[in-house]
Amino acid sequence: MRRKTVSIVSVVTVLVCTTCPLSGGFAAGIEVVFLAGEGFMVSCGHSKVLIDALFDLNAGEGKPPRAHDHLPPDGIAKLAGAGRPFDKVDAVLVTHAHDDHFTSRCTADYMRANGWAVLAGPAGVIDSLSGYPWLEDEAGERLITVDVPAGRIDTMIIDGLTIYALGIRHTGCEKGAGPDSPCIDHVAWLVEAEGCRILHLGDARAGAEEFEQFSWLPGLEIDIAFVPFWFLQKAGGVDVISSLIAPKTVVLMHWNSWNRDSVVEELERNRDGLPPTVIFGEAFEKMRF
Repeated sequence: MRRKTVSIVSVVTVLVCTTCPLSGGFAAGIEVVFLAGEGFMVSCGHSKVLIDALFDLNAGEGKPPRAHDHLPPDGIAKLAGAGRPFDKVDAVLVTHAHDDHFTSRCTADYMRANGWAVLAGPAGVIDSLSGYPWLEDEAGERLITVDVPAGRIDTMIIDGLTIYALGIRHTGCEKGAGPDSPCIDHVAWLVEAEGCRILHLGDARAGAEEFEQFSWLPGLEIDIAFVPFWFLQKAGGVDVISSLIAPKTVVLMHWNSWNRDSVVEELERNRDGLPPTVIFGEAFEKMRF
């Protein structure tokens, strides 16, 4: 099997990105398929990425009670088996190792079914896949570890995709370390493919100080920013979206079926201060932008 071309650039200062050759604009339109939580498949032209999509809370890897919406077993089978439309994904990106974003068995099954995709995530993600024989010796080839301190950026190129891992802290981490601290290795993903540019924030903090370190973001004219709903609730979060990210479109994420109505109400209260913003309604729903 022909390997993908994967190039890794070491951590650099964010100033380097002010001269990155990012073209922007809608080359062929962007198609987004929602799965659950923060899980999406994003397609532009011939390129596809899955972000925070490969987790199975039916299986026993997560800790009950199940606090988050997730795909039922038949939905997991469709996804993890890499059947259409999930069969030609180029990159699988994981923001962090929490079980409502990533579980190892579901991800390993997908990587076996799709022998082409490259997976990138923090060390906790990659290390948990070491016990699967079909992924042995894949480190640096199909399994890419990112280690990005807050305020820094890593870059990798996978065939026609240029992918940036942005060091942004997990929400709640500002409260300090401790046994229940969410200070887990966490990155946001900025992806450029065929003239399209998307940003997935994972469970990012909504504080302006997280984004002021990436002062070049508004100038990129990001096509779609995937933003957790608490940015609408935290003080200054709406300004972060509109001024420090300034995307053309926002997709709200990480709501659950039992709080979605309140998130929609919050959106309506803040809509005038936001770019055009949408919220999905059910698994496998598709939108084109």
